[in-house]
Amino acid sequence: RFGKWYNSDASKPFRHLPAFEAVRSPHQAQHKAAHAALDACARKDNAAAEAAFSQMETATIGVLAALKQLANEAAKMMAKPT
Repeated sequence: RFGKWYNSDASKPFRHLPAFEAVRSPHQAQHKAAHAALDACARKDNAAAEAAFSQMETATIGVLAALKQLANEAAKMMAKPT
């Protein structure tokens, strides 16, 4: 559950990193597209469902890219001598 971690105290050490904020928008887009896909499926609107799934896939790629960047930034932060 990424969202729970993102909004929890456990993420505090990483909140100052640029990629931490960069993941917010694609993560929100991922959820918005997922809800749109479910709504479209419930209406049996296959074209809208496919479009929403495509948007969700694009958002997921964005989330994964931001998480990769966050991992890189966190690794650099942890490697710095204190």
